[in-house]
Amino acid sequence: MENTEAIISNYRKLEDIKNTTESLMGKIGQLQVDLFNNPDKELEKFLNEINNDLDATFQKIEEVVIDYEKNKVAPARGE
Repeated sequence: MENTEAIISNYRKLEDIKNTTESLMGKIGQLQVDLFNNPDKELEKFLNEINNDLDATFQKIEEVVIDYEKNKVAPARGE
C-alpha cells in the first residue's frame, strides 16, 4: 500500500489543479462579460473555444479527484 502522506499530498495537488481550472473558467467568464461593453469578435470566439475546452477538462479532473478520494484517500485514512 502506498504511503498515506504521499496519497494525501497527491490528493491536495489534484484539488489545487481542480481549483485552478475553476478559477480560470471564472476569469474567462468575467472577460466574456466585459466584452459586452467593448465587443471583440475574435477574442469572443477564442474565449468560447477555450471555455468549452476548460469545461471538458474540469469535468475530467473532477472525476479523477472524486475517484482518487474514494479509492485512495478514504482507504488510506481507514474510512
